[in-house]
Amino acid sequence: MHSLLRTAVFIGLLSVSLSAQLPRTPNDLPADARQILTERLGGEPFAVLAAWHRLPRGDKPPAWLPERGQWDRPWTLFLHAALWHEDPAVAYAAACLLPREQLDLPAADRWLAVVWPHLWDEEAAYDWDQFRRMASSADVARVLAVQDCWRAEIRFGFQTDMHRCLRPEHVPALCELTQRDDPVLRRNAWSNLATVATYSDQHRERIARALLAWPGPDGDVLEFQDERAKQLPFAPRSVQLPPARPGWSPLLRAALERAFLDLPRPKEEGVKGAVFGPFLCRWAEDERPAAEDRLLLNALLDCGRRDGVCLALRTMARMPADAFLQQRLESVAADPPAALVCAARHDWPALRALAATDSEALAVALEFDFDATFLQWAAVAFGVDAEAGLAAIERLAAAADALALPLRPAPQLPARLRLAIDAFGAQLDHARLHRLVVDFPWARSPRLLELYWLSVTPQNLANCAFPVLEVSVDWHERLREWATAEAPAVHGPAREWLLRVGDTQLADELLAHWQQHHAGDLALLLRIGKAQPVAAWLAAHLAEQWPAGTSDAGQAAFAALAAVAALQGVPHEVAQRWAEELQARREEPRVRDRLAAWRDATAEGEAIDAMVEFYGGGDLAKVRVWGFGQIDDDRVRELLGRVRDTPGADQLAVVGERMLAGDHAARLAVDTLRTRHVYGWFDDASTPVQTGGRSLELVPWLLTELETNCCRRNSAASALRELTGFDVWAQPEHGLVTQPARARAWWAAVGEHLRWSEAARRFEVAAH
Repeated sequence: MHSLLRTAVFIGLLSVSLSAQLPRTPNDLPADARQILTERLGGEPFAVLAAWHRLPRGDKPPAWLPERGQWDRPWTLFLHAALWHEDPAVAYAAACLLPREQLDLPAADRWLAVVWPHLWDEEAAYDWDQFRRMASSADVARVLAVQDCWRAEIRFGFQTDMHRCLRPEHVPALCELTQRDDPVLRRNAWSNLATVATYSDQHRERIARALLAWPGPDGDVLEFQDERAKQLPFAPRSVQLPPARPGWSPLLRAALERAFLDLPRPKEEGVKGAVFGPFLCRWAEDERPAAEDRLLLNALLDCGRRDGVCLALRTMARMPADAFLQQRLESVAADPPAALVCAARHDWPALRALAATDSEALAVALEFDFDATFLQWAAVAFGVDAEAGLAAIERLAAAADALALPLRPAPQLPARLRLAIDAFGAQLDHARLHRLVVDFPWARSPRLLELYWLSVTPQNLANCAFPVLEVSVDWHERLREWATAEAPAVHGPAREWLLRVGDTQLADELLAHWQQHHAGDLALLLRIGKAQPVAAWLAAHLAEQWPAGTSDAGQAAFAALAAVAALQGVPHEVAQRWAEELQARREEPRVRDRLAAWRDATAEGEAIDAMVEFYGGGDLAKVRVWGFGQIDDDRVRELLGRVRDTPGADQLAVVGERMLAGDHAARLAVDTLRTRHVYGWFDDASTPVQTGGRSLELVPWLLTELETNCCRRNSAASALRELTGFDVWAQPEHGLVTQPARARAWWAAVGEHLRWSEAARRFEVAAH
């Protein structure tokens, strides 16, 4: 039976003539489609489309204009052909109707070129959101360069939507916009500058000069945003930089004075000084202060803002003690952290006393008084009192991640902690070793992982960091020994981890464990699905739930069908979606007639044939291809090619899946989308496409995407967490370390030591 099915699939794959490739010229519109459209539209299709589009927008759409969900092949081919028409009206009409999902890379480039002349139309017909999601970084720069012809809707959208496309390279253009006559442009430019400056420290001088030129909040007030003619011309504030001298640079000093001293104290987040405070604090931390800065430090101590006060205290802690400033510490406003006050006073004994019980104080002490503080901490952490030692390690874990505004990490901590572990780790109990392994990936020395593995017993195995052990030590013999013990308390946790890593040597025991503890979770069972007992059990399960040759099946039967298909190389999530679609469409004539045959083919090892026939024999424009690229099979690659050549199909999804499948042209297209920084494409891509599959090759690029804005950051951060478990969001946005900087430091420390863990289904930091 399955040989006949394979023949049917092969014939279907050869029928490429049934779906034409995307037209690139009006002449590519097939004659049959042109004839059908001429009858529908009552004239030459391109001429009718142009004439309709030139009518006022308020007119009702003509009867021949179909709803989006009712597009057929002739209409879709027509719009794609019209997009390339030499008549601008025809091309623009098509661009206003075509959704971006249907545009491959050449068509997307053409769409942007057609829409560009209409970008600032007062009565624009195109979809602004579509432009924003298709625009490259270069397109955004081009938009920002046109400063005096923004229609009201786009000027508003620039504030609410355009920030998602912005990157550090756009900062100079945004700074230019902060000095335009239009208050809306100025206000929106400042909003977007603040967004980028939250995640990036680039273009510090440009932002500082714009901040110095800003007259103040009263200049951006606009009661009616469309009445730009009533607004007074922008008059930049006159600025004269202070003279150069030792300490902070003149521009930085002027910017600090402007943000923290000149501007009114913030009543809302939008005040410039409040928004750019952390940005300027990071800049000040990167320059070397001097005694000449003490007058500014004195003023910052009295500025009434916590970030300004903390900057002054941290700066005093970095400088030799100054008698005048020390005296000023008696009356500091804004309720500063006690630990920072101790550091500013150079009162190290008091700071160490605070650090003994408080995580934030420990972070401060490790930064400004490292040697003594670390020795004091290590004496407790590695001491004989296990409870106190565990509490000390927990404080250090909190301190290492407490990178909020007043705090910065101690750069020497990783190396010193590794030395302490190697020297004194042998006297630690399992609980302390566990916290060190979990909380300090950069400290996972071979010695630490060796000691940790020796401390693992059947009693603590269930809650140990086994994925780290999986990629760091030789665990196989010991774990299998426990897994074959008679006592459930011993073999249970061992079998659980063996099941999760996909071990096949104890398949009978693991199958029994699964049946007892996880029955129904077929995805978990599939981890050992290559083992003969499991494959046999799944085959019997399918036969029991869904007898051969019948179409009478319930939800459990379709779940069993998906599991058996997954054994044959179909990702389980794809197999599940296929089974769900079969169940949902089982009453359709084509599905009803072939359902039993597809079930039997799957049972006989031909699930891919059945899946390809199901999808390939239907409307290819509606096929959801997510996951197909992970199936290593020529029949699926051929199906992806057919979907790509089908007008109306989701081209963005297809190019990503073809990239995963190894198609060179698709890989080039995806690389182009990445290097152009097309926000909408990456934001909508599936997780495997965002991560490039199980590959770390894209991590350096993901790190650059973190240094953009909140929306780009979210997609890149999600991909990074999916790959490695690293949590970008753990770092506060407004801190002395940006989220991208923390991620880059993590990658530099552990990137080359990441190994794939089957138990965790992501990369884990191995012993190094």
